[in-house]
Amino acid sequence: MMVALALGGLVMLVAVPGLWGILQRSRLDAAVRHMVADLHDARSQAITTGWEYRIVGFDSGSSLNANQYRLLARNSSSASWPADDAAPMLSSTQYAGSWVRIDSMYPGVNLDYTSPRFELTFDSRGTAAGAAANFNPLRLIGHDGDEARVQVSVVGGITVQ
Repeated sequence: MMVALALGGLVMLVAVPGLWGILQRSRLDAAVRHMVADLHDARSQAITTGWEYRIVGFDSGSSLNANQYRLLARNSSSASWPADDAAPMLSSTQYAGSWVRIDSMYPGVNLDYTSPRFELTFDSRGTAAGAAANFNPLRLIGHDGDEARVQVSVVGGITVQ
């Protein structure tokens, strides 16, 4: 019985670090899927409603709303965008969604961008508008240093590397 317990302990000693890595990678993959789904949703809503949709967020190095992003929308280019810090709301001209906090939903995963704040706008045709070319790439970094890069083309195509 002691030999069996010793062998079981040895197997656990070898298996647990591998399982931890799998868990961390699955959190990163889930965070990427969530982000990509929200990007697809923003683009789809822009096409369906004719509104402009924007995803705006802050990387992990920001003090304000670190590791969070949200969807904002306006019904036309003549309407103003809701403020980054606006409470979630929907009016006849604006929409502000709830914040998505990556590191609380997916522990160990962080947003990383070339500046503290990022944004990407889809126009009513679903194309990436304005400063969208500067969106590339948004990196999601896992606890163990694994990363995924989310890129959006000018025509609105979303890819993950």
